[in-house]
Amino acid sequence: MGLPCEDASFDVVVALDILEHTDNIHKAFQELCRSAKKYLLINLPNAYEIHYRFKFLCGQKLSGKYGLPVEPLADRHRWLFSFKEAYAFTHIVGEKLNFEVKDEGCLIGPSRGFAMGIVMVKNFPNLLSPWYLALLERKSCILDQKLSPN
Repeated sequence: MGLPCEDASFDVVVALDILEHTDNIHKAFQELCRSAKKYLLINLPNAYEIHYRFKFLCGQKLSGKYGLPVEPLADRHRWLFSFKEAYAFTHIVGEKLNFEVKDEGCLIGPSRGFAMGIVMVKNFPNLLSPWYLALLERKSCILDQKLSPN
């Protein structure tokens, strides 16, 4: 079952910390693109980030959203992927769904940016960025912008 809305119902669709919780991430992304008239803004977690790697190495739980609990959880991450995989997914699947990535980057907190240096995070996002953030634009909107007189 899809989202209860018509195609291109919303100028902007925002899905922050959503897709990794869905059973079918491809279908969920497709529905977000279908309902967006102009823009789609998403962020995805990077489970390969250094703090997660260190916790895993020390035998600690990554968070309550991962693992194999003995009781079912109402909310959990169903997808475990890297920054590079999030980047590839967004570009390739977005392109198939008639969207182009207009802007993207690392989403980091102020303490992490200051402590590690923003340049380091940008150069090594798979290791140092906890989130991938992307702004996608529907290709027909890009064409409309090129055709309209300014």
